[in-house]
Amino acid sequence: MGKLQLAGRMRDALRTLMPVGLNITHSYGEEFPPLERNGLTARCHRDWPQDAEFLDQWTELLKRNPWATVFRSPVWQTAVVDEFVPAGQFRLITVQRDQQLLALVPFALNTSAMLETPGRWVTDYLDPLVDYESTAECWTMILELLQDLWDWSLSGIYLPHVRGDSILRTLLPQICSRFGFNYEEEIFDQAPFIPLPSTWEGYLATLDSHERKEIKRKIRNAETKGAAKWLTITDAEQLNPALERAMEFMRQIDGEKGDFTDEVLIGFLRRLCPQLHQQGDFFMHELWIENRPVAWLLGLRSSRGPMMYNTAYDSTARNWSPGVVSFALAIRDAITAGHPIFNLLRGGEEYKKRLGAIDLDLLKITLRPR
Repeated sequence: MGKLQLAGRMRDALRTLMPVGLNITHSYGEEFPPLERNGLTARCHRDWPQDAEFLDQWTELLKRNPWATVFRSPVWQTAVVDEFVPAGQFRLITVQRDQQLLALVPFALNTSAMLETPGRWVTDYLDPLVDYESTAECWTMILELLQDLWDWSLSGIYLPHVRGDSILRTLLPQICSRFGFNYEEEIFDQAPFIPLPSTWEGYLATLDSHERKEIKRKIRNAETKGAAKWLTITDAEQLNPALERAMEFMRQIDGEKGDFTDEVLIGFLRRLCPQLHQQGDFFMHELWIENRPVAWLLGLRSSRGPMMYNTAYDSTARNWSPGVVSFALAIRDAITAGHPIFNLLRGGEEYKKRLGAIDLDLLKITLRPR
């Protein structure tokens, strides 16, 4: 057992044995008192609000935030909390003005005794969902509420996978000290993306000459010699069988990533993807060569273009380069559809660079009480 895990278990035991002085970390109890200031109301909830209007307000907030993605949608977030947050450890901070929801920031108490945005192992962008025009007001309310509810057993606030171009990098250092916190940040990962030109030939011209020739050759080889078929699966009846085919090969990854995929990710996707598809946020690409499926791309829709969440390949078809071919065809589709961005999401794999991707830093931001 690691030191952090041991410290987390000891702290959990202390919370059980010494509940006096606990506030926000107390697992059960009455609702927390709200904070009201300048026409705004900030609340800390122990569960998702159950009123019928809440989901509508959440959806409207997503539409108003230019950087919001499906990772902050009700379907994704509730699935993450249901799957990964133990009972009694969930906290939700909301800020409202009258009946308008301005901020929705979920937290979970982690083993390091921190309030952490949940879902970092399965979620690529975790920027807190806050009304863009009211960011400073909302975070002032959030930090003041957390200051009011803080207790001895907490060691800080942890915001993983925040975009490197987020306004939080300038805002939080300016205001957090007023509420007793120190600001820390560190680059945690990268989320490469490809800025798309208006034409396929324009995209190819951005690549290294060798890569450009290889992509053309491999597509031509797959189409002329392998009778390639490129499918975009959006039909509900075809989706689940294609997803199961993809997951069969996702399981074959070696090492820790394969273990995580088999033990955690497969079940999560099996439950989540049909729900995402039902609301129009999930699709799949499937590449067939020599009359059999050999590659799959699991895609999420966004206002700026497709996000490739996961991939799978049949290793016995490696002579056809199914990975390169499927990504190239997906990029070509995105250009044809007029999307400005093709998002490859988390991970610094070399093939993303060869496809012309640019790194977007993902930060972990930590606020520690002084």
